[in-house]
Amino acid sequence: MKKKLFQDAFKKAENQCGNNTKHGLSHHLEKVFTDDLRFPINRITFVRYYEKYIGDDKNNRGNPSSDLLNKISEYLGYKNYEDFVSKNNSKSIEENKATIDNQDEVLKGKNHLHRFLKNHKTTVIVSSLLVIGFLIYYSANTPRWMVWNETNYMEVTFDTEKYNIGQLKLYNENRIKYFKKINADCDTDFFDSSGNVKIWYGKNNNKALEYFTDLGLHPETGKTLHPITEYMIQKYICEDY
Repeated sequence: MKKKLFQDAFKKAENQCGNNTKHGLSHHLEKVFTDDLRFPINRITFVRYYEKYIGDDKNNRGNPSSDLLNKISEYLGYKNYEDFVSKNNSKSIEENKATIDNQDEVLKGKNHLHRFLKNHKTTVIVSSLLVIGFLIYYSANTPRWMVWNETNYMEVTFDTEKYNIGQLKLYNENRIKYFKKINADCDTDFFDSSGNVKIWYGKNNNKALEYFTDLGLHPETGKTLHPITEYMIQKYICEDY
């Protein structure tokens, strides 16, 4: 209990002076005890007890006098050291009781849960499976959306404004992966080795030709794209094709 007494005293001194060093706190306590409490004491005494009770100096065998214990208790707001011990023992008992009560409540809760799970094992399993099934179904059937991003489609979250003006499209994995707008030139592969078309074209809202890597609708106009031809290549892309 002496250790707690000195810990509380040095803590109060720290709050009063804003210093947390051993010598700074001891100097403050020297002034308070000498000037305010009319109990002359040298700061070295407080340094020694700081080292013993705060620093846990095992070699410090000095013990405070009963007068000092009473005066420190008075500094902390108690009548004397006996009053300090009595009230702090009561606090410890109440805190221990509260801890035990909390532990009992936790244990009771665990026991109730264990009995419930044991008595309703089938219900718990079925409910869990239903929840898992619902989550899987919801995930699989929740609409996904995409929007045209000038050169390609990208997946986005639902946006009411974009949906209302027709920019939002239902997610299409093939559109995401294969449908791109490109800048066609003489080095572009317009056909594969078998002669099949690899590029499609269409006009945008400004009537300018644009070229895409897959068949489908033009992202801006919604009109069907046309497969590229040698005539279109030579006329609009590469004269020497």
